Amino acid sequence: MSGIVMTDENKTPAPGRGSGPLPRRPLDEAAGWIARLEAGDLTDEERADFEAWQGADRANADAYRKVAALWDSGELAAAARRQADPVPAIPRRRRFARMARVAAAALVVVAVGLSQIDEIVLALEADYRTATGERKRVDLPDGSGMVLNSGAAVDVAYEDGRRHIRLLAGEAYFEVARDPDRPFEVQGGAASTRALGTAFAVQAGENETTVTVRHGRVAVAGAARPGEPSMLAAAERVRVTNGVAGATTSVNPDMALAWLEGRLIFRDRPLGEVVTELGRYHSGWIVIADDRLRAHTVSGNYRLDDPVAVAAALAATASADLIRVTDFLTILR
Repeated sequence: MSGIVMTDENKTPAPGRGSGPLPRRPLDEAAGWIARLEAGDLTDEERADFEAWQGADRANADAYRKVAALWDSGELAAAARRQADPVPAIPRRRRFARMARVAAAALVVVAVGLSQIDEIVLALEADYRTATGERKRVDLPDGSGMVLNSGAAVDVAYEDGRRHIRLLAGEAYFEVARDPDRPFEVQGGAASTRALGTAFAVQAGENETTVTVRHGRVAVAGAARPGEPSMLAAAERVRVTNGVAGATTSVNPDMALAWLEGRLIFRDRPLGEVVTELGRYHSGWIVIADDRLRAHTVSGNYRLDDPVAVAAALAATASADLIRVTDFLTILR
């Protein structure tokens, strides 16, 4: 497992450089107390419980001090602003209290509301799906094959003399069996990719679709200019943004499609980009709380089955701290 620093499942790196690791449970509990205290609605009994928790174990007090220092540093607020609309300028304590309430409300909406709607829609439309961190190979009726990356969903329609795939979410790789009488077409986002016999991947985002060719040739057309397709050959890539295809670029297919082998390979890329890509394979959040750290360039070859371990290795490479606040929130600073 090249380059990955494995960590004890019951430990987490401490926030300060050179300090020893704290047990995971006190850190998780400290994060919960921070959110409740900042919300400002604890009863006297709950405050007494908080004081008792701190006094029960030195590890609890240490964990609270470390998490509180991170919270009060403003780095979490800065990270949040990069992910959402700016928070209006309000006094510091009120800002964090508001953030606690807004974050809690947003999590409930996303986890219980919007995500369920999305799940229902995908369940109704998709013939094949993968969960976060899962990859799946599917053999198609004509002898073609496809591999679904993490969090992908596709609808397959073989009818009326055509082979049509709708990529509803995520990324998929296609190995197309040649059939001149039935072109193979993948609709992903605002882009359509057409091939006869080739191998390529399509990644559909909210406003951008990326097509990468391993071998053969494909035609990629944006919805805004359907009559002006871009012709791609092996080791080429194009991004279609808001329905318009950009310039064709050269890529290393083994690096670009390393996820097929369960790996993430990159060379001299900004850490922010790498962490964003890594986040596709993780059910929680991995946040960089320092803009200079986001711009730091890194190289590596890592397995994708433990994204937090990869984040730890990247943090060590960049001489940064890694803080696991909970199982779902990891911060690099």
